[in-house]
Amino acid sequence: YEITVNSVNGTVTKSPEQAKYDYGTKVELTATPAADYYKFTGWSGDASGTQNPLSVTMDGNKNITANFAINNYTLEITAVNGTVSRDPEKTRYQHTEAVVLTAKPNPGYTFVNWTGDATGNENPLTHTFVKNTNITAHFAIQLLAPNAKEPLGDVTQTAFTASWDFSPNATSYKLDVATDISFTNILPGFNNLDVGAVNNKKVTGLTAGTAYYYRVRAYHSDGIVSDNSNTVGVITLLLFAPTSLEITFSSEGIVLKWTYGTSMKRFYIYRDGGSGNPKMHSVMSYTLIDSVNGDVRQYIDRKALEGVSYQYSIVAVSENGATSELGVSGASTSPLVIPLKSPSQLAASIKSDGKVLLSWRNNSLSSEGSFIERSQTVNTNFQQIGKVSISDSTFIDDKVLKGIKYYYRLAAYKGLTKSDYSNEASVIGVISSVEAMNLDLPVEYSLFQNYPNPFNPTTIIRFAIPSAGQVTLKVFDLKGEEVANLVNEYKPEGYYEVSFNTSN
Repeated sequence: YEITVNSVNGTVTKSPEQAKYDYGTKVELTATPAADYYKFTGWSGDASGTQNPLSVTMDGNKNITANFAINNYTLEITAVNGTVSRDPEKTRYQHTEAVVLTAKPNPGYTFVNWTGDATGNENPLTHTFVKNTNITAHFAIQLLAPNAKEPLGDVTQTAFTASWDFSPNATSYKLDVATDISFTNILPGFNNLDVGAVNNKKVTGLTAGTAYYYRVRAYHSDGIVSDNSNTVGVITLLLFAPTSLEITFSSEGIVLKWTYGTSMKRFYIYRDGGSGNPKMHSVMSYTLIDSVNGDVRQYIDRKALEGVSYQYSIVAVSENGATSELGVSGASTSPLVIPLKSPSQLAASIKSDGKVLLSWRNNSLSSEGSFIERSQTVNTNFQQIGKVSISDSTFIDDKVLKGIKYYYRLAAYKGLTKSDYSNEASVIGVISSVEAMNLDLPVEYSLFQNYPNPFNPTTIIRFAIPSAGQVTLKVFDLKGEEVANLVNEYKPEGYYEVSFNTSN
């Protein structure tokens, strides 16, 4: 008898190896996977089971198949103080299959690294299976740098209270106070001062009218330390800040006027360029832009830019160099936005091709460009039809119809700030055919003003459809009664015109 052996992804050997076998001969079949990542899964055909080698007694012709499959593996993950997600989420993975592991620390912890059958700190991590796998994700306590805040309560001539936000997992805080922002001149007793598990500390024994800076660090009892917080600057009080600060806008710039009862050596002019409300008691918010003599109570900021929001503060300086508080009563409470200069000399003319040419003069030095608006009614119902950059001073309007009068106006813009409008310019369209309009297909449904208007007895009505479809155009009188059905048919996208004769 003959024995036929089939196999894919593996081989089968016969012992003895012969073409034919006598009745009753025992033949041993041995299945061998083609590679390490395949495994033998069983016999089918004239044999069954998973025994390997398999003994077959020849009592007739045999047809036997050896079946093989790709190995699959398990994945065991260990994670403390965090979790690990897997993608795809499965219990077993095939040989060379890839899985993406993403370590997610619990609040207050940070991912450190992988160990076991994966190493390094890449996160997410892509792992390729070649065996059963065990991976551990390690997490550690995370100490975030505290957020140092403005002093708590009032700042006096000799003291202030430093404050900060609590940092998760911190067991104590260390405070530095210095007279310079680089912290090279740290005050005695305030170099890495352990203040305990609190979020504020009163700093005393200070000099009036002097700038001080503080920062904090979070500590954990395991010896972990955070980075430094942000730095907060404070000026102790000596002089009262100037009061009744008035801010107005003139053709020369921003005019500042303030009140101060006694003579000073100088007044410092500080400006906060659009950053929002000033940070009281802080020297971080404002920039010193100029100073004036102590007998002066007015200043003009000629370098303020159009479209920018400004706030100001005036600081008094005494003969011995002591300064008043920055901010508080000496600060403007409402930002002043310098208006953008409007475009001017707007003119509209008809080109030889029937398009409208707009030209104007740009007057703003800091705008980003101009909006172009158009209306068919003087002073009302304007809609934006275009936008150009500051380098442009012309615009072409190619969406005009014959016999219709158009009104145009412009406004300069910078971000969300817009200038007043320019003068209005008008022109009557001279495009003479629907074919000229169809050079650019419409993007919205439009019903245009009829022309001529008034008329007797015939007028032209034009309309536009952006997509093909059934179109109906009806005319109603003031009572709402239908007086004419001008169009009722399928039309492709484009511009159309129809004549309406009232004599009919």
